[in-house]
Amino acid sequence: MKRVMGMVALGLMLGTVQAHADEEKPWAKGVSTANQDAAIKLFQEGNALYSQEAYTGAAEKYRAALKLWDHPALHLNLANSLVKLDKTLDAAEEMQAALKYDGAPFAEKDKYDQALLLNSALKSQTGWIEISCDQAGAKVQLDGALVLSCPGTQKVHLLAKEHAINAELKDHLGVSRRVVVPGGNTLQEKIKLVPLADAVITKYKYPKWIPWTVAGTGGAVAIGGLAAYINGRSEMAKFDQAFGAKFGSGTTEANLKATEPLLYDQRESAKFRGTLGISLMAVGGTAVVGGLFFALVLNRPMRELPKLDVAPTNGGAAAMLRGTF
Repeated sequence: MKRVMGMVALGLMLGTVQAHADEEKPWAKGVSTANQDAAIKLFQEGNALYSQEAYTGAAEKYRAALKLWDHPALHLNLANSLVKLDKTLDAAEEMQAALKYDGAPFAEKDKYDQALLLNSALKSQTGWIEISCDQAGAKVQLDGALVLSCPGTQKVHLLAKEHAINAELKDHLGVSRRVVVPGGNTLQEKIKLVPLADAVITKYKYPKWIPWTVAGTGGAVAIGGLAAYINGRSEMAKFDQAFGAKFGSGTTEANLKATEPLLYDQRESAKFRGTLGISLMAVGGTAVVGGLFFALVLNRPMRELPKLDVAPTNGGAAAMLRGTF
């Protein structure tokens, strides 16, 4: 590609800028004869430097001439010098001005054909990226330079290669991606930043329902134990009342069981319910404490934020987000 562009540049340097005869042409309107003559002199000086491979000096002469006369041929020769200086993007922009009027400014068709060939070569090495964002306050950087303060759209001319886009907005997850700008085409990039509140993902080591189910079941058991204990205490109170009415100061265990078996069974049932109630409350309480410890300590939620892994593609970038904190 560089060899083709160099051959084109050498041929184009043989061209000339015509003065006075071009006064009715759109690129000559409003340009005084004095400015045209001065621009041609600088143009010729630039050509002489170009032939000596002094491309930086030649470019300076062409730029000085363009300040006097915005002639397509000056843009064309400046583009050639920039190609030699490996300033491809600048050269491509100069070619847009050189071909503004198509082939009309070129007296010889072969010079116009060479210009088209150079332009085609430069276009294949450059492209455009159009970045848009509608979130107020967001800042978008391209290759480390601020290019857009949102909301808005910005179109940037770039070399056809990989570029980096970064975007930031307060209380939002930042965007960092790599994109590949295609030669001769425009890549559309829509920036949308996700609020941190929406980006956070909560995960648990174990299913969330397990510890809370244990704690809930333990609570239910403890409540059942409390009910059994209260019922046992009530039954025991009834037993004490009936026992006092029957035996007054007291009697032996054997006599109670022999003479009042129903009263004896009532007492045993009350004792069993009381003991069962205490046992159930102990087991249920332990389950509640264990379930809460499991839920609040062993199974604490982990919040995950996306982490950007980007694979550049010709149409943009494929991204996967992950991360933990």
